Amino acid sequence: MATARYTSRSIHAHSEEDDDSNKQPFVQRKQPAQKRTLFVIVGVFMVILWINRQRTQIEISVKYANNPIAAPQSRWQNNAEDKHVNQSKWKVIHQEETINQRVSPKTLSAHFETLAKELSAKDTETRCVERVREKLLKLSSNFASKGSLAPIFIGGVGDSGTRSLVNFLSAFEVGFGSITTSRDSKAFMKIFAEETCQVTQEPFKLEVEAPWVYETILPHVPNFTFTRDTVKDEWVWWQGYEFVLSVMLKQLTYIGETTKLWGIKQPRITLFLPYFKAILGENFRYIHVVRDFRDTALGRRKAFFRQLCPFFLEGEEKDRICQGGLVNRLEFNARWNMEAVNWLQTNLEPEQFIVVRIEDLVSGKQAPLRSVLQFLQKSYPRLTYDTKTLQQQVQIFWDHRNSYSGVKYSEDDRRLLNIAASHRNKTIDALEFFGYHVPTTNMNQTWPTNVFRGLHEP
Repeated sequence: MATARYTSRSIHAHSEEDDDSNKQPFVQRKQPAQKRTLFVIVGVFMVILWINRQRTQIEISVKYANNPIAAPQSRWQNNAEDKHVNQSKWKVIHQEETINQRVSPKTLSAHFETLAKELSAKDTETRCVERVREKLLKLSSNFASKGSLAPIFIGGVGDSGTRSLVNFLSAFEVGFGSITTSRDSKAFMKIFAEETCQVTQEPFKLEVEAPWVYETILPHVPNFTFTRDTVKDEWVWWQGYEFVLSVMLKQLTYIGETTKLWGIKQPRITLFLPYFKAILGENFRYIHVVRDFRDTALGRRKAFFRQLCPFFLEGEEKDRICQGGLVNRLEFNARWNMEAVNWLQTNLEPEQFIVVRIEDLVSGKQAPLRSVLQFLQKSYPRLTYDTKTLQQQVQIFWDHRNSYSGVKYSEDDRRLLNIAASHRNKTIDALEFFGYHVPTTNMNQTWPTNVFRGLHEP
């Protein structure tokens, strides 16, 4: 039977390719030898390719031995952490398209128009809702005409390194408009004439600025978990709602007509995340910057603690912690960061936020800074970067490395800070969560960073 099958196959080949029946026996005898020769040639070719690849990898390893992050990676190395790259390729592309849609001008314009339509007179018997609706429609028109993308917010604790993110992202054409010397958004911090929601039916002009918002709104919303349903005073809800709309409208004016990718930086903006969630939904991105609490506890900038502690805490904790002192300031910073991260993980989609440590950004490595860019690139494909500019930014951050991890302090100050940090369990837990070393002996040592297990990778 085997011979019959072989003969049939040979006859079929002969009928299509050769009219000379006398050559058929010759073809039958030589065909296996030809196949073996072909296999040998292909095998030799594959060996040569493998040798060349190994030689190239060795050359790359030698060339970038002292700077492995700058070394080029193959497509397979880049995807090494994804075990299902081929199977999920279509899914990933489809998901990225969906995410990009969420930050597009068209999506934002439609989103604000929908919010405006949903507001009705029954929400509150004031002119407040009318003004809110007008501002929503103005934002809708603004996004549609300018083509602006969804905003990027940068927050954290005061003096945590948020201003460095403004400098960094500005190098990649993210616009922050008019800013102060500390890189805070003037749209958020500076005074501007604004009508605001009041109990009275009459229009009410007020010089609105962020401190007014703290004093008027935040006492009613002392943590990150507030929603419209949990704010007892409805006027307070609408005042904060309108303030956030005004900030975005003002910022869009500051960034100009040509800037499409834009952001607002202000550590205090973190407390307004529930408002941004209520107004923007999934149509914004947030970067939370963390710094070892011990590096800021002895700093001169204590305004963040003084202004926000009374609004952030309640009852006995407010009386105890907000009175000040090193131990209390450390616990306040610890709780602020932990509650912020808990809120982010509970209320936002994974692609909406990233938490970064300033100590990682000043490490002299490209990877931490690149991770911030890659996080944003998933939503904003037009954000591009080149290796040269990225390396320049790495050097800028590296030049400030001695301001972190306790290096700037004397041994006596480090001993004082390490002892103070070990007084409260909440402080210790937060430091360890963010990967900061808490010594139990040799208390005058610096505090190097460990693995940050709480980091949300892009």
